[in-house]
Amino acid sequence: LESIRLIKNKRVNSMEKIKGANRKLIQNAVDFARKFMKIPEDIELYFEDCPSERFPNENNAAEGEIDKIVFNKVWFYRSRNDHKDDIEYFVFHELRHTYQLNEIGLMMNGMQIHEKISLIETWKEGFENYIPNVDKVTQSLNFHQEVEQDAYGYGLALLDMYYIKRHDFRFRYSMPEEAFQIADSRSRKYRKELPEFQRYIADNC
Repeated sequence: LESIRLIKNKRVNSMEKIKGANRKLIQNAVDFARKFMKIPEDIELYFEDCPSERFPNENNAAEGEIDKIVFNKVWFYRSRNDHKDDIEYFVFHELRHTYQLNEIGLMMNGMQIHEKISLIETWKEGFENYIPNVDKVTQSLNFHQEVEQDAYGYGLALLDMYYIKRHDFRFRYSMPEEAFQIADSRSRKYRKELPEFQRYIADNC
């Protein structure tokens, strides 16, 4: 499990805990996601400055780790002012990474898992060979990794559930169109096939 902890860049670089209204915005999304995924009880929430080692630019909005989410502070405040649904989406996206990493840890420690072993092994391999989104060269490669396609799709499906009773809701996304098309295609599949989404839709539509 320790090797998985080191897969994503965890260098501490001007990090600060998120507080107040910003924390409430994120925490509301975290609490909602718990209806669909088994994630740690205590998720730590941080800002990190941009540019920094973790966030050299705004290409990467946030990073989800085993027990924390670190947000690109410059991106967050721009999105908060323009469209908070983009923040909510990336909370869901990064929580999916947290879920993936925790499932890997459970599998490696011989504990009860919530997904097929073959899927978790795919995630493990994906993190071990992870390509971060840092520039135009790596951006498309990042989008097409299975751990990212899963997070894009599951994150968008969660956002759809979050606003399921808002018939006028239109997601104002900041991700590149290529990433949105991946998210949209996978989220449609998940809403149709995954029982947690089927149940929620049946109970709320």
